[in-house]
Amino acid sequence: MGWNYRTYHKYSVEWSVHKMSAQIFDEVDYNVYRLNKIWDKIESNPVQLTEAPHEYDFDSYPKLDTKAALDILDIIYQQNSYMLYKEPWYKYLFIRLKKDIKRGFVSMINIQPTMLQKTIRFFSPLLSLFSGIEMFKDALDKTNMFYETCIMGVYNSYKNKMLIVVNYIDKSQVSLDMLKTILHEYCHFYARKHHDLYVNLFEDMVGKFYKEVIKATSIGFKLNIDRVTAQRLYECIMKWNFYKLDNLKAKKHNFQKCIEEMSEIHEEFTTAYINMLSSRIEYKQDDSYKNSAEIMRQAYSVISDPTIAAHIVQVIYNYQEYYCADEIIAVMSFYKPNYKPYLQMLESLV
Repeated sequence: MGWNYRTYHKYSVEWSVHKMSAQIFDEVDYNVYRLNKIWDKIESNPVQLTEAPHEYDFDSYPKLDTKAALDILDIIYQQNSYMLYKEPWYKYLFIRLKKDIKRGFVSMINIQPTMLQKTIRFFSPLLSLFSGIEMFKDALDKTNMFYETCIMGVYNSYKNKMLIVVNYIDKSQVSLDMLKTILHEYCHFYARKHHDLYVNLFEDMVGKFYKEVIKATSIGFKLNIDRVTAQRLYECIMKWNFYKLDNLKAKKHNFQKCIEEMSEIHEEFTTAYINMLSSRIEYKQDDSYKNSAEIMRQAYSVISDPTIAAHIVQVIYNYQEYYCADEIIAVMSFYKPNYKPYLQMLESLV
């Protein structure tokens, strides 16, 4: 085989994909190992609500038993019942949480307000690759939010369980934004465990997003992509990022196959796609990073509005979208929680 441009491009793509796969997926394996050890410790020691947790280590916080968790959930729900009229998703989410606590899918720990910051900081590096907690990194210095009732969720796809972290303050209103992290994590759970329904409910949203990514990339990088080629790229991205069953092990394979097939369709687009993802992961602040931010803004504008899209790009790194379609759905749940497919999702989970 002669050494020519296509050969060089092929090996260049393979190396870039190998490097990014290690950055994205191999690091996750180690972090999941750490998370699972903590999770096992929490699960092994259920306590009543009256027992105070230790102050020094997050992993010393044992989970509440079923009755205590349901009691807290009922109190929070009743204290914030005014939201039932303007936020239908609130009712759907609490009904779902009660069912999942009873069947053991959801565990809950109650921590003191001063520990919530430490908890988010603890989980953020472990789960930033597949968690909605990253959304709140800018809120860590806003200490006032930690002295109201805050409740947030972390989904562990390896164990197929969710951990609910709550700092319950008697007679206070719930932090609605933090509550949305639970809806965000349910989106990831739904994509993995109810895949066919997930595809039916969210195909239109995801499809519009990726079509705009292709169009905006073509314009932004001045690529010559005709309509037939754009359709082939779209089908490739949807096949490997959306239609395929999604878990952390499959995700790595799907990502590699997507890039490999994409490269056969259009080399320049693939190079741009890889460079944008790499710049977001490594936070390079180069031209690819800036182009990626603009392309993500345009793609989110298509499925929301310009104001929401601008805010998303401002507060999120926006790299999971390149290989993880359910991140698009999970991110949008923060902004459109009453969108009918989200309510249908919460109703249909079993």
